[in-house]
Amino acid sequence: MKPDGTWRQDDEFWHHEKFGKVPYGWDVRNLGDSHIALIDPIYEYEVGLEYPFLEMAAVQNNYKGIIEYSTPTNR
Repeated sequence: MKPDGTWRQDDEFWHHEKFGKVPYGWDVRNLGDSHIALIDPIYEYEVGLEYPFLEMAAVQNNYKGIIEYSTPTNR
């Protein structure tokens, strides 16, 4: 499905050997790839602002999806 809610056509995909049909313009990478996410990063945060946070426990084994995602307020 496209961001506008319409369905993609078959000619809008490329074939990945492991995952099958992937939309053109998308890239397949490991979740731990530094271009995607940093594991256990150290940042300085401003008090009172919200920051995206994904607990490792929220990532299912063999990456079958994300169970929960939150944006807690830094205190």
